[in-house]
Amino acid sequence: MAIIDMPVTTQETNDHPIDVPDESALVSTRKSTPSDFEDQSSSQEDGLAYNDHDSSEDTTRDSGHQNLDETSPKWTWGFKKLRSLLSEGRGAVTDPVVRFVGRHLLGTKLIFVVGKAGTGKTSILSELTDHGDLQPCTTLQAGTKNYRMIPGIIDDEQYLFVDTAGFGDPNRDDMETFKDSVSCLIALGSFVEVVGVLFVIGNPGTRLDQQDAKTLRWLQCFCGPDFFRNITIVTSFWDSYNAGSFKQAFNRMQSLYADKIFEKILSPSTSEKRYHGVHIYHHGVTGGNLTLDSFPGLDYTENRHERREELRNLIRRRYAERRYKPTKLQFMRQAEERVPFMETEAAKTLRAPAVGVTVNIVKGRCVIEAVPTAQETPPLEYGEVPHVKEASWRETVLQWWNTAVQVGEFFRDARQRQARARASTAGTAGFLQGVRQWWNGWSTAQTSPGDADQ
Repeated sequence: MAIIDMPVTTQETNDHPIDVPDESALVSTRKSTPSDFEDQSSSQEDGLAYNDHDSSEDTTRDSGHQNLDETSPKWTWGFKKLRSLLSEGRGAVTDPVVRFVGRHLLGTKLIFVVGKAGTGKTSILSELTDHGDLQPCTTLQAGTKNYRMIPGIIDDEQYLFVDTAGFGDPNRDDMETFKDSVSCLIALGSFVEVVGVLFVIGNPGTRLDQQDAKTLRWLQCFCGPDFFRNITIVTSFWDSYNAGSFKQAFNRMQSLYADKIFEKILSPSTSEKRYHGVHIYHHGVTGGNLTLDSFPGLDYTENRHERREELRNLIRRRYAERRYKPTKLQFMRQAEERVPFMETEAAKTLRAPAVGVTVNIVKGRCVIEAVPTAQETPPLEYGEVPHVKEASWRETVLQWWNTAVQVGEFFRDARQRQARARASTAGTAGFLQGVRQWWNGWSTAQTSPGDADQ
């Protein structure tokens, strides 16, 4: 697997379109022009304007892209917004590039990995991908500064892990983090399937701290109740305790299960509908299932292979062997309904007060509301909607798009290496069969039909 850091967009990046190898079978002869996807004016304050051609997912696809076949966008609204935002990128989203990305990201499953610094998120990604550059000793002291994309292949399935920061960090702007998440979906959501979230909380406390609680509320409203079953909450550091402290941490975890926020996502069913709750995975113990007998856990150094296989088994069970219909993120559905981005429930959780709020399921969606009190509950007062210029959105989406092309190149190269390896193995097998036939005194003409078909 490889780690791909988000690139920095410069004027040179904008002036020179992304170059990809010529894949004539994928390239349409039709050339896009800026007028095809010209931005329309809008009064939307968050800077990411809805255009007249933006529509619900159920509308007919753009006729100019009906010949994409297997690379047709999985999120039509997001694809149109991508083309519209970057139409001024001087060729950055040409048909050849779109087809290249669509072909090589086909079938890729995207998993967001969310968590604040110090929770063990970087170590978990390092173990999962077996990529040494993610070791804690080589990361910045302040933790993950930018989004990081780690592509990899597990059991011949393509995965893309997007390493993101949590919310409520005093050193980061929550809206900038949210903007990154939105830009990631616009750039990639048309080509991959968002299958899950790993929310890493690290050492368990008796309750979630304010930062984790804010991130969890955002996840609820970003994902929606139908997507809860795809969220995995990950605890870690279970190999770092002695016998006494392990029992204390175990008891803290039992208390955390009783936390009201936790209860809502573990058992989210309402009178309207029954929903599946999130999954809890304890990294560093056998099977990811925590009991008092789990001590002393799997050591980070001595049991690295076992820990890696436990993580991969988690991915296999949770995201490769799904037996239910894929669910679209609540945020993606709200975007299709033309809800201004800063007015989506996910954005409201970041603009709402840090305390005195809760997330409830109302008519099949997660909404942020004030906690009821004995007196009349006043309406929530949200922070001001930040003014984000359209050019700022375009720059951020272009960064993600540039990275999407790199991911496409990674998967193309990986599949080519696999094909060469299979061809080499087949050639060796054919040579050995020829030696065996010669040893037995067979000629080519004497080869039996059964042997010839092997």
